[in-house]
Amino acid sequence: MKKRAQGLPVNLLIILAIGIIVLFVIALLLGKNILSFGKTTTGCTQKGGICVETIPECSDMAGMVIDAACPKDKPYCCLTREAY
Repeated sequence: MKKRAQGLPVNLLIILAIGIIVLFVIALLLGKNILSFGKTTTGCTQKGGICVETIPECSDMAGMVIDAACPKDKPYCCLTREAY
């Protein structure tokens, strides 16, 4: 009499597949939240600055240009004297 090999039950395979899918979805959601957190903490207004169109515009306000996120229409972040 030959012995049959023991295999994993189909139910266990289905549960494992569902678990992997759930973990993948959670990782995607957390990844998006972490990325958006990084964008908000490096923004110009969070650092106390104002987004301006040109560097001379910042100089007119007696400020200095710093590296921070600004929209494309006003690409420079100007930190005025009151903020620093």
